[in-house]
Amino acid sequence: MASAIMEISQEIAVDIVERIPRESSLRSWAIEESATINEGHRSSREWPKIIKSIFYRGRSFLPKWKRAFLASCVFGVLIDPLFFYIPIVNKDKKCIGLDKSLKGAVISLRSTMDLFYLVNIVIQIYIEPKVPTIRVMGRSYLHTIVLTKGTILVEDALAMANRIWRISSHILIDILAVLPIPQAVILIFMDSSSLNTRKFLAFLALLQYVPRVLRIYLLCTKFNKTPTRETEIWILFKGAFSFFLYILASHVFGAFWYFLAIQREAACWQNACRNNNGCEPTTFYCNGRTIKDITFLDDLCSINPHNTNATPFCFGMFVEAVQSGVLESTNLPKKFFHCFWWGLRNLSSLGQNLETSNYTWENIFAIFISLSGLLLVLLYLTTNLKICMELVTRTSAKMRIIRQLKMKDLEVQFWLSENDIPKNMKATIMQKVHKQLEQNKDVRVENILYILPLEQKRFIKRHLCWPTMKKVPMLRVMDDHVLKEIFDNLKPVSYTEDKCIIGEGEPLVKMLFITRGILLTYTTNNGARRSSGGSSTTKCLAKGDFYGEELLTWASTFSPLSDLPISTTFVKSLTKVEAFALMANDLKTIASKFWRHFRTDARMQVHLSANLIQTNWRRRYTRRGRWYSLKELEIATRGFSPENVIGGGYDVVFRGILQDGHVVAVKNLLNDGGQAEILFKAEVEAIGKVKHKNLVGLIGYCAEGPQRMLVHEYIDNGNLEQWLHGDVGPVSPLTWDIRMKIAVGTAKGLDYLHEWLEPRVVHRDIKPSNILLDRKWNPKVSGFGVAKLLAPESSYVTTSVVGTMGYICPEYVRTGMLNEWSDVYSFGILLMEIITGRRPSDPSRPDEEIFLVDWFKEMIQSRRGEEVVDPLIEVRPSPRAMKRALLVCLRCTDSDVNKRPKMGQIVHMLEADDFPDCSESPFLS
Repeated sequence: MASAIMEISQEIAVDIVERIPRESSLRSWAIEESATINEGHRSSREWPKIIKSIFYRGRSFLPKWKRAFLASCVFGVLIDPLFFYIPIVNKDKKCIGLDKSLKGAVISLRSTMDLFYLVNIVIQIYIEPKVPTIRVMGRSYLHTIVLTKGTILVEDALAMANRIWRISSHILIDILAVLPIPQAVILIFMDSSSLNTRKFLAFLALLQYVPRVLRIYLLCTKFNKTPTRETEIWILFKGAFSFFLYILASHVFGAFWYFLAIQREAACWQNACRNNNGCEPTTFYCNGRTIKDITFLDDLCSINPHNTNATPFCFGMFVEAVQSGVLESTNLPKKFFHCFWWGLRNLSSLGQNLETSNYTWENIFAIFISLSGLLLVLLYLTTNLKICMELVTRTSAKMRIIRQLKMKDLEVQFWLSENDIPKNMKATIMQKVHKQLEQNKDVRVENILYILPLEQKRFIKRHLCWPTMKKVPMLRVMDDHVLKEIFDNLKPVSYTEDKCIIGEGEPLVKMLFITRGILLTYTTNNGARRSSGGSSTTKCLAKGDFYGEELLTWASTFSPLSDLPISTTFVKSLTKVEAFALMANDLKTIASKFWRHFRTDARMQVHLSANLIQTNWRRRYTRRGRWYSLKELEIATRGFSPENVIGGGYDVVFRGILQDGHVVAVKNLLNDGGQAEILFKAEVEAIGKVKHKNLVGLIGYCAEGPQRMLVHEYIDNGNLEQWLHGDVGPVSPLTWDIRMKIAVGTAKGLDYLHEWLEPRVVHRDIKPSNILLDRKWNPKVSGFGVAKLLAPESSYVTTSVVGTMGYICPEYVRTGMLNEWSDVYSFGILLMEIITGRRPSDPSRPDEEIFLVDWFKEMIQSRRGEEVVDPLIEVRPSPRAMKRALLVCLRCTDSDVNKRPKMGQIVHMLEADDFPDCSESPFLS
């Protein structure tokens, strides 16, 4: 027996070791040794694998099997009490027989349920091996047993023994639960004439309920180990389980009461036999010998004896069973429900209605019923109290997580929009945020990168920092694999308001790439770079700026950390700041790894970078139009003569004549704090490839040194601002029809920007001075210097508020979120200005008329819409045309963004012959 166990142990060890990757010679040697030991038992090693191939069908097999096994266990414990109903009493022959049909059915069902236990034992041994960690020669292996010449090397024998006991305890419970004790009770029942033997066997049958009920409980606890929906099912199951125990106890007590009632009647017959000659106890079984004279049993073992002088037998709590006739019945539903009701009734009343005899075991049974009822009631109450508390706790936790998720969702949405990060990242971020909140961990948006996977973290770092890094000359010319290494070493940092980050005279230990907030750099009176006049030099660094470029020069010289460059300025946060930091020690490691890329002299890097930027500008924008040299434009504008100035806002616009004779408008962008570069990029990106009759055309560009110029088509009839608010005399040349033509043309141009371009363009500065007019009063939208592009998957973009006051929509001012509806609102104000001839705000007017939009809506509400039309229009519009235009104004400036129409709908409304729906504007009806 011992040798057989040893062989099986070795076979299991070899089978496990063979699945371990051969990482070292020691493990290979162990496998070879084990294989050599078991060479003669190769055939015996195959059957565990065969078992696995039969039962294992992917990862979904074990969960399904556990549920099926749980159902079989529950069904099994409900079947077992039916064994006690198999004995029946034959009143006529005064003997005890067996219900053969019930016997066959119950044994078959029980044997079928036992097969589930046997299969589960096999599965636990061969499919769910949980071998503890073993340390071999200083190396730890999981799920491994290594045999070294018959010796098992373990780190802690006691710990391993405890683990093995926990593993084998479930198998032991299954073995105890599968023992055929009820079957043995029935088989021995007819062969034993001793009541004590039968009582002992009945006690063993009841005792087997402990491992069988415990197995159900252990199976259910496994479902609680995973934080899924099964956890909620487990909470509800605990309440159902206590109720199930209550019903099961009633079922068992009722069946046992039936079985003991038969034993008490047999005891009465045996007691009567002792006082009569020729009576043997073994003859009280129907398959044995019968008694010739049994009339005396009717008097001694009857509830109502015929002989009044006879002393009746005291059946105690079993009187009802004897008197009701259930002991003789072969009708299973009849006696089952009667006995079940008896068990449920007495268990619920804690056995208070039981009237027992002086029989010891009967009183013990009654006491057990009373105590069991009390314990089950307490268990049911405490379990349900815990369930209520757990459900309340889980519900409150879920509500807390939902509230936090809603708050974090807005924060993440705002953060993604503010940093122009694609929205497809939101699902991954919110999934990680949800997981952190479930673990009761706080999540801050500024530290969101710490919880993201590596790939998403790299993507966001590159997305946030690459535009800033392109401004650093040395990084601009770096290879991609060097930049990737730099991205991996960037660390997100955040600083509170008014915090000193780097002090003057301190070593420069990091380079900062700002993604949010404002930093101040300044020198003190002792600063090395203090100006000779005694004043301090102060500079603001905002999103897209960087600080600490000297570290790159230091790294290119491969100097030690002791020779770090010294900061010549103080660096302090003016607002809350978020940035990425490249630490000096990380940069030194990168420079050592990619030393060839850091050997070039720093000045040469700057020179190469400048040339590369210039070349890239030419390559990029030549595809969008002709590239003009600065000299060509100087000749065209006669040296940028003031006589050729024709307008400007953020810039100066000159009239110019090219060498081929074409008249153009040359826009010279003013380089105020780097604004020229920003406006140049915005306008080229927005209309570089645009060709639309209502959008001003872009012919070419010029970018030499700090100069940034745009060459547009020349429009020779001024702009709408001049014709609306200039000195045009008592009658405006802009008739109603011309004004509507300008409004429709402007709407068509904006509709093209919003709906027909990819990416979409938001103009952001719709006003009369940006609407140019040709000799036929055709409008052309211009002034794209502050335009913004919308990503294909974005519904809005968050930026600083830019535009002309009076035309900016309120929600853009409040939130900084920009989208097409911002242009729609601005167009609504422009249309009001076209209709009324008034500016958006005019302090010279009475208080109630200062703000155009408020006065306009008040006049419409007062049903005085015809009074808002510009008095300089000689021919008044028709009521239908006027109402149509007024309705468009109201809808475009609606405070509810969702009710504002798109520009395409506005074009249709202004051009439609039919009057649009006025159901939402009753004042126009």
